[in-house]
Amino acid sequence: REYMINSVNRTTRWLYRCKKKIDELNALEDTVNPHQMLFGINQGGTYEDIRIEHAKQISELDLDGYAVGGLAVGESHEQMYHILDEVVPYLPQDKPIYLMGVGTPENIIEGVDRGVDFFDCVYPSRNGRHGHVYTHFGKLNLFNARFKLDDRPIEEGCGCPVCQHYTRAYVSHLLRAKEMLGMRFCVLHNLYFYNHLMEEIRAAIREHRYAEFKRATLDGFKAGDEDKSLSYFRRKLHEHYAFNTGFQQYNIGCCHADCLHWNLCGTFLFPLCPSVQKASERDRCDARQPGGRRQRSYDQRLLRCSH
Repeated sequence: REYMINSVNRTTRWLYRCKKKIDELNALEDTVNPHQMLFGINQGGTYEDIRIEHAKQISELDLDGYAVGGLAVGESHEQMYHILDEVVPYLPQDKPIYLMGVGTPENIIEGVDRGVDFFDCVYPSRNGRHGHVYTHFGKLNLFNARFKLDDRPIEEGCGCPVCQHYTRAYVSHLLRAKEMLGMRFCVLHNLYFYNHLMEEIRAAIREHRYAEFKRATLDGFKAGDEDKSLSYFRRKLHEHYAFNTGFQQYNIGCCHADCLHWNLCGTFLFPLCPSVQKASERDRCDARQPGGRRQRSYDQRLLRCSH
């Protein structure tokens, strides 16, 4: 606590020096940028009393805006939201408030609800370079095998150039092939998503329906895409990859609903699941078929691709 108090006092002294110097520069006739803005940054870690006292001090300077810092360097989301609840009411309400280094789409929505006006974060670009893309139904990792055959855009209805022209399967292929274009596509989509999310937030505020927007959007993030992708993936398999033995049709794929690891080997599709034994022992899957019968021999389940 003593260390934090000393740190806050130091940053406050630095802010007063900055304020004095920028006023001197703006008074000169040949100032290069007379409209440069100066923000005061609220600090204090997770000590709400230190934060509140510091917010009161920097508010007296009548700066162009105010920032809340030090809440994206290891603090939990719950701690972040609690500090915002405590501190933002003590910052000038007629000046823009900036939450530094934040964050996820959920963080942004929660921050706006607590009075924050704008944000900055590396998530859209850094996570995009790792194949993570943001959608209204949560974050997707396009490196996952379940996207190899997914011919949908990253997000249905998205207006970004990637979603307008390319599929998840293609972007996933680029990423796994270590093509830089795949990373660029993910970053492009994420930047569009974040900008479009801010447009949706502004519209909801103007139309006095932010509470409803927040609830619906957060519910969409929590719902995720797992079930949608699962049912879609299995449906596509059933449409295109089925084989007949006698008068009964069997759908290719393991009967484990969560098993979506597939491997294309030439013209054959091999379902890979925890129930299938090693390659040298691939004679039978221990998972049971509906009706209690064991699945047919693995060799009988090989499927020649029709495409």
